[in-house]
Amino acid sequence: MIEPPSITTTTPSPALYCDIIDSNPAIRPITIGAVWFTSPPPPGKTPKMVVIHFHGGAYVLGGARQMESGWGPEVLSKRIGYVLQVQYRLAVEQNSCFPAAIQDGITAYNHVLNLLGVKPENIVLSGESAGGNLVLAMLRYLSTDGKDALPLPRAGLCWSPWLDMTPDAKELYEHPSITTDYVFGSLIAWGNEFECPVPVFVQTGAAEVFYKDHVRFVERMKKKGCKIELLEIENAPHDTFGAGIILGSVKEAENVADQAVRFCSGGR
Repeated sequence: MIEPPSITTTTPSPALYCDIIDSNPAIRPITIGAVWFTSPPPPGKTPKMVVIHFHGGAYVLGGARQMESGWGPEVLSKRIGYVLQVQYRLAVEQNSCFPAAIQDGITAYNHVLNLLGVKPENIVLSGESAGGNLVLAMLRYLSTDGKDALPLPRAGLCWSPWLDMTPDAKELYEHPSITTDYVFGSLIAWGNEFECPVPVFVQTGAAEVFYKDHVRFVERMKKKGCKIELLEIENAPHDTFGAGIILGSVKEAENVADQAVRFCSGGR
């Protein structure tokens, strides 16, 4: 179990949970669960590298246990070291809606950073689908509102990330007036890309519904000056990294994991 710092320490420090992730008085940091892959670090030994991973499931499904979404993290752990998969709150009840998941992500990051003593340049944030969205939300928070509380991690890995949450995303981007109207749909779409000081790796499948979103996002992030890399798997559906064992794409999943490790080795 991982506890937020307000429970584990009384030492004054900059607020870890502020501004956007402290915007709902009903949503407060709580103790969360997490699973190590494939085993936890030995007691008293500080891991050289830790990946904090967030499962997918549209923020309403999934879990951190091996039987729920453990295959991808296990593949990654064999290549990069220790992987901690976080059981963040799902938006299925009023007391677990936004910004609960981001609070839980920050709690996990603070735990690895300040309780386990892992240096920030040795911590990687990773997530599949909605978990990839969560990684980007955390990177944005850590580089803006939360920049005085915690240092930035080494890199972010986004596996088939869910980027556009607007309900009319397809109509929005295909609308004939998209280049002439200053208001072109939900304001959420305006915030997709941002100036990210952390290197980001994005994996997509050429046959998945989010493919165009991924390509568009990477192009726009590059224009912002961000170090970002897109790896495309030919004819692949959504989340090959996490579902490769089910899809019969084990080799493809292992290959993208290898590429992610290569990216992280030069991430900072």
